[in-house]
Amino acid sequence: MAWVAGIVSVLATLVSGANSQARMLFDAGRTGLLPAWLGRLRPRADTPVNALLGMAGVALGIIGVWWAAHLIGADRGSTNPVGLYAECSTMGTIVILFVYFLTTLALPCFMWRRHRESFSTLRHVAIPILGALTLIVPFVELCKPGQPSPYSEFPYIALATVAAATVIACLTVRRHPSTGSGEGTTR
Repeated sequence: MAWVAGIVSVLATLVSGANSQARMLFDAGRTGLLPAWLGRLRPRADTPVNALLGMAGVALGIIGVWWAAHLIGADRGSTNPVGLYAECSTMGTIVILFVYFLTTLALPCFMWRRHRESFSTLRHVAIPILGALTLIVPFVELCKPGQPSPYSEFPYIALATVAAATVIACLTVRRHPSTGSGEGTTR
């Protein structure tokens, strides 16, 4: 029963993660932060199929490259599915923690600029600060020195990913100044 519960838990986590990621890609495509085709809906059901397929394709590509690198010996990590899942989820967690941290910083700014009449210091400043503080422990544990390879490289890969995303975002906004201006609105 424990195995069945574990499998159901992993599948539920994968479904929720896929839903979350596809929604972020859809919104970014809709507002111009990512290619517009990601922000299109399937006509009959109004589902973001392009975002789901794009996210699934990129995820499978990452897993395939990761697995191939392990198989040919370019990386000393695990080649079994559980080990590969642990490595992929650890790397993904570090990047998602960056996203959560940046979200906690963005909320007060967004609410102050766009919804000043409903701005609350407690809800929109104090609570996000507490949320950001709770991320310290996972950051420290995931990024502490002395971890075995490939885990010891993950913080650097995450920083490089965030730096690359920042450069791409700056270039995109410079080329198209209205990019992202629709964030927080419904269409």
